[in-house]
Parts: sequence; C-alpha cells; structure tokens
Amino acid sequence: MEWRGVMKVSNLEYKRLTLDEITAISEEMISEVKNATTIQEVLYAREKYVKS
Repeated sequence: MEWRGVMKVSNLEYKRLTLDEITAISEEMISEVKNATTIQEVLYAREKYVKS
C-alpha cells in the first residue's frame, strides 16, 4: 500500500495472527539474527520480518 497523504484507519491492511504464528515467526527471526555473521544479515532479517 502506497502512502498518499491522508489515510483512514479502515483502509489500513490488517492481518490477525495466532499465537502459534507469532511464535514461529519470532523463533525463525531470532535464529537468523543469532546465526548472522554480518550486520547486513541482521538488518535483512529485521527488514524481512518487519514487512511480514
């Protein structure tokens, strides 16, 4: 969704996650960050999960 000035809350994208989904996403992200060898890998993991 592209930002074009004023936006109504009712137009925002919304997806409700279950606790199991949140746990799985968190565990995967933590693993990626712990196994990262460069800051670029850490930032990539962060960006990937911020968008999801």
